Amino acid sequence: MIELPEKGWRIDFSDNGQGMDQQTIARLFDRYYRGTNTDSSIEGSGLGMAITKELVQAMGGRINVSTQMGEGTVISALFY
Repeated sequence: MIELPEKGWRIDFSDNGQGMDQQTIARLFDRYYRGTNTDSSIEGSGLGMAITKELVQAMGGRINVSTQMGEGTVISALFY
C-alpha cells in the first residue's frame, strides 16, 4: 500500500507475465470474460476482475491497468 500525496492510497498488484493486448484490456472487467485464450485449461469463471472492480468502486475507489506485451501487468486500486 502506497500513500499518495493527494491524501489517498494506492494498492498495486503486479506480475511478470506476458502482458495483455488491447482487446483483453477493453474487456478485462466484463463478467465471464476469461481472456483471448479460452482453449487453455486454466480454471475460473471469469468473475474475479468484475467483482473486484465493483467492490473498489463501492468503496469510492477506482482501478487502473498498466500493461505492456512481454513485460507484465500492474493493476492499481486507488482510493481518495
